[in-house]
Amino acid sequence: MIDVSTLETNQAPTPSSNRLALVALVVSIVLFSLGAPLVKWLIQNGASIGLNGRHAISFCNILFVGNLSASLIVLLFFGVGTVMRGLRNTTWKTRYLLLGCGLLALFSPALLVLALQHTSATNVVLLSRLGPVFYAIVGAILSRRSLAVGEWIGYGFIMLSLGAVTIIGEGGVPNFGDLLIVLAGVCYCISAIANRHGLAQAGTPAFIFSRNFIAAIAFGFIAVVQFGWYHFADLIHPQLWLVLFVYALVAIALAQLAWFFALERVSSSTVGSMSVISPATGLLFAWLLVHERPEVQQWLALGLLLIGIGIANIRSVQKHRELVSTIEPI
Repeated sequence: MIDVSTLETNQAPTPSSNRLALVALVVSIVLFSLGAPLVKWLIQNGASIGLNGRHAISFCNILFVGNLSASLIVLLFFGVGTVMRGLRNTTWKTRYLLLGCGLLALFSPALLVLALQHTSATNVVLLSRLGPVFYAIVGAILSRRSLAVGEWIGYGFIMLSLGAVTIIGEGGVPNFGDLLIVLAGVCYCISAIANRHGLAQAGTPAFIFSRNFIAAIAFGFIAVVQFGWYHFADLIHPQLWLVLFVYALVAIALAQLAWFFALERVSSSTVGSMSVISPATGLLFAWLLVHERPEVQQWLALGLLLIGIGIANIRSVQKHRELVSTIEPI
């Protein structure tokens, strides 16, 4: 259900590498689906980490420390020399593109974290599937690729089912948090279009590092200008860094590394078919971590969502080689 890009390995994969890539794909999807429930759990249970009774696990601290920690993890994983060489070998045009990718990467996660303060993690898991749908449609238009009838039906099914069952709350009034998730999906679409070009030109280490590092610095700057330095007073607390470093390691860095590793070795149809794991595991994590049991309308939305994903990913046998996506699920 995701539009495709121009990344593909030139060498034929071996059976063992195929198996490893499939494992990496499943791991990445599961870790990405853990993100929203884990943030919700941290917000609900992080009061004990604050200084003088203040709540350190805040909207701003999660975004700033989380992204900064993810960029440091990438440096440790690939090595400073590898990342810096990748950045030095890019053109100025590519560096401006990476800057844009980093700034765009800030908006969608920021809106999702903010939405968690106004809606349930279950709704975030379900409505987040709109982002890849927006990207698939816009990406097809920009690349002048005609969508198959099954894709249109599947995407329409997803949007209508989520809009009718999940967005409209009691009394027919849209929930503010749910609307933020829809807006995050639009931002995700724009960011994904930039990401496919940035990753192709800069390479995985430089791209992932710059994306997370620029997002962290940009958000920190905006928060300081808006609220002042004292807004980040809890950053002196070592336990805060430890908790958010573990969060960034699991839900951001490892998820991204496994995702990009898999995408260079599996076909787009495999990625599409495996995407059904994301909403199901997301709801499971929401139930295990924050004890959110899906209501009847949410179960209905999940069922219709899976049907829509299945319809959208029915593909005829293609004679040309398949390409893979460069964006991560949300």
